[in-house]
Amino acid sequence: MTGILGILKLGGAYAPIDPGLPPGVAASILRAGGIRWRLTARGLSPVDASGEPAGEPVALPSQQDGTGSEAPPVTGGDEAYVMFTSGTTGLPKEVSVSQASVVGLVRDPGWITLDEQVRVLQTGALSFDASTFEIGAALLNGGTLILTRKDTVPPDRPPPGRDGRTRPVRRAG
Repeated sequence: MTGILGILKLGGAYAPIDPGLPPGVAASILRAGGIRWRLTARGLSPVDASGEPAGEPVALPSQQDGTGSEAPPVTGGDEAYVMFTSGTTGLPKEVSVSQASVVGLVRDPGWITLDEQVRVLQTGALSFDASTFEIGAALLNGGTLILTRKDTVPPDRPPPGRDGRTRPVRRAG
């Protein structure tokens, strides 16, 4: 989550890639997106034009150690993230989502109340676009995002809800 927020704060866009994907599939996504850097638990690593690792992870600059700089202003038209889907071709196809689209999804949506009281358990894989709602519903409304490990939510039991879908919002109290 820290990596995603840092990328957005710096005016970049993230492209979530499931770490469980076979290396060849992940490389094809990186190649299709023209992605040259990959942020993982090991650090920030360069990626070559074929989508393969091109070196060891590098240290990230920070403002605390004086090597960082001020972030450029971000506008609603800037990309927030890029999702990849195989569609019917089996080849990665990208869908770009703007900052304004993310804000429009979760700020005063008209069908649900989202405010500083909202608490959201983030259960969706980051490579699934529903995670955008889970994250934004909490963080862009001053609420609380609760992170959990993947093995905490049983795969054979859907979260509570009449229709079996995730119920992302529940009032405390």
